[in-house]
Amino acid sequence: MIEITKSKTKIAILGLFFNEPAGEFYLRQLESITGYSVGNIRREMMKLEKSGLFLSRIMGKMKLYRLNVAHPLYNEIKNIVRKTIGIEGRLEEIKNLFDVANRCLKDASQENISLDLRFVAVYQAALAAAESLLCCNGYKAPKGNYHYMTWEGLRNIHDDYIRKSIILFDSARQKRGAAFYDHTDVVSEVEFNELFKEAKAFISYIKAKIKKEYPDYGFSL
Repeated sequence: MIEITKSKTKIAILGLFFNEPAGEFYLRQLESITGYSVGNIRREMMKLEKSGLFLSRIMGKMKLYRLNVAHPLYNEIKNIVRKTIGIEGRLEEIKNLFDVANRCLKDASQENISLDLRFVAVYQAALAAAESLLCCNGYKAPKGNYHYMTWEGLRNIHDDYIRKSIILFDSARQKRGAAFYDHTDVVSEVEFNELFKEAKAFISYIKAKIKKEYPDYGFSL
C-alpha cells in the first residue's frame, strides 16, 4: 500500500491529480501548482511511478505524468486521499472565500469611496474566487508573491474562459498595486466598470464550475 500521510509533497501531488484525474503535468508545472520544490516533487514522482499508480510519457524535452486509473488500488487510494486532505476543512475555506468575494463586491458598489479603492475591492473579489477553485484542487499559492502565484496556478486548469479571464485580472493585479500603495486617481470609471462586470461574471462562473465539477465542495455554495 502507498504511504500518503508522511509526505506533504505527496499529499499535494495526489490531491491535485485525483481532483483532475485526466490531467497531465510536468515537474515545473507541479512546482508552480503545489509550491514545493522540483527536487522534492521529482523524488515523490519517481516513487509513485515505480508503484504503478502513475504513468509517464515524453513530449519533447518534458516528461508528463498522469494517474494510472487502471491501477487495482486506484479507488481505494482516491478515498484515502480525500480523507487525508479533509473535505470538511476545504468546505469551510471555500465557503469563506465566496463570502469574502461577495463582501468585496458589496464594498465596490459603495459610491462614496474612491474609484481606486473600489477597483481594489473588485480585484480582491475575483482573487477570492480564484483561490476557491484552486482550493478544490488542493493548492494554495506560496506566500511569496501570493497574488501572482494564485493567477499562475489557475493557468494550469484547462478552461478557455478562465485562461482568458486571467489576462484581465493579472493586469488588474498590477494596477491594484499602484492604486493601493503608490498613487491616487489611477483608475478610470471605464476601467472600474469593466473590471466590476467581468469580476461578477467570473465569480458566477467559478461557483457554477465548482458545483458541477466538485459537487462535494459545491453543494453548500
